[in-house]
Amino acid sequence: MADPTQEDPKGTQSKFEEFIELCKSNIGDTVAYIILAISLFYTFFEPFVGGLIVGFISGIYFSSQILLRGQQFREFLITDGIFKSFVLIAAFAAFIITAPGMALGLLLGTFGRHLFKRGS
Repeated sequence: MADPTQEDPKGTQSKFEEFIELCKSNIGDTVAYIILAISLFYTFFEPFVGGLIVGFISGIYFSSQILLRGQQFREFLITDGIFKSFVLIAAFAAFIITAPGMALGLLLGTFGRHLFKRGS
């Protein structure tokens, strides 16, 4: 009778093989996740460059949502009023001041993705 506490190495290998196949079928996402993890760690040592890379990848992934919210900002001004809009603008300005690399990367990734999609 087999010991139930021992893990089946064949089952573990199949999970690992599934993971490798998933990575192979999504090479672009896999590379982006690896770069994102490295740059997140790099942010502790070089905040501007690390934030720039994190912001760029985030801008690429969320470009359509960011552009949609930017287009809806006028409606936000009308419905929620000037004071809430001022708070939002102040928060965005603070984000740019405290994390300029991430803000620049987000801007570059968002508009780069938008221009690349439009050009193809």
